[in-house]
Amino acid sequence: MSQYKFELYRPDLQRQVAELQKAFWGSSMKLNTAYLEWKYSRNPYTPEPLMFVAMHGSRLVGMRGIFGSCWEVGNRPETINLPCTADTLIEPNFRGGGLYRELTEFMMAELRTRGYTHTLSLSATPANYAISVMGMGYRPVGSLGIMTRRSPAATTSSKLIQLVNRFKFSGTVQRVAMNARRALGINPFSDLDRNAGNGSATAGFPVTLAKKPRPEAMADLVRRLTKDERIRHVRDRSFFSWRFENPRASYRFLYGGSDHLDGYLVLQNTKGKSPVNIVDWEASDPGVRAGLFRSALSRGQFPRIEIWNATLPAAEGELLRESGFSAVEDLPETPRHYGRFLLRTVGNVEDDRNWCLHGRQLLKLGNWDLRMIYSDGF
Repeated sequence: MSQYKFELYRPDLQRQVAELQKAFWGSSMKLNTAYLEWKYSRNPYTPEPLMFVAMHGSRLVGMRGIFGSCWEVGNRPETINLPCTADTLIEPNFRGGGLYRELTEFMMAELRTRGYTHTLSLSATPANYAISVMGMGYRPVGSLGIMTRRSPAATTSSKLIQLVNRFKFSGTVQRVAMNARRALGINPFSDLDRNAGNGSATAGFPVTLAKKPRPEAMADLVRRLTKDERIRHVRDRSFFSWRFENPRASYRFLYGGSDHLDGYLVLQNTKGKSPVNIVDWEASDPGVRAGLFRSALSRGQFPRIEIWNATLPAAEGELLRESGFSAVEDLPETPRHYGRFLLRTVGNVEDDRNWCLHGRQLLKLGNWDLRMIYSDGF
């Protein structure tokens, strides 16, 4: 018999969850609680918060989070809700004794009772990758193709961080640096905000910069575009309205056109961290896409900027390379399994029929349209 009690999250456990997640979410209980509420309680695709916890007596010692996502397939879309794994954490004193496996088995059983068929992982750490693939039935679909562009100063900073890592001072250095940036009012969007009126000349058409999303206009643009046959996340007004309320992140929106959008590009930064990320990028034609991209780079002067490239069209991949982006996997400090897409069936993991969705093979990366905005990490 297990020494743990497994159960679904209850509101009275909110403080313990926010406390446990300080290692991932940061030291602010107020911010952690706000993030918890946004991600799980207000998610538009789950009727209840899907967090599965392990209790040792009255003490919460482990949790696995699931945030809802809604995917569609085809020109006349069929939709399916798929749970994405997130925020997995076991208290250090309780690791290595099988708790992770027991908690995962409980989570899968609960998901089966709710009618889910598969779970996704778009944010597994290298350690979680190894455990998930080797012992938990997850299968790797492929690399997310993370590409990055770093300024010379950012490259120097990266080498400095590697150096202080050897002397176990990296945590202190990063905390001091973040506190100094906050005190000076420095944020990664400072240059972009300062150059807010200079983007149209670079793009060749009107470009506006905003700190808030335009959910209806963005959803309308997505509806107007020709759909391909890949599995893609639903991007409607409800999704956009919820997605950009993440209290741990800040965003900038570059819009091409006026009320009737011709394109948008969304930049994101997790507060107090690096890099800036291109989390979504859409336009009515290639010229608008390229113009928004070049406008963001020329106005932003970002020390480090990243994007997922694995399922982008070839033209966008070439544009990235021409602009100085390179694959993160080619950098020597990157862990081997960094940035991987994992998938698992909730039922029988050995049944090959379970690895298809509306006729699409789920383990073929080319059947997916993947963007950072679909992951919980942004």
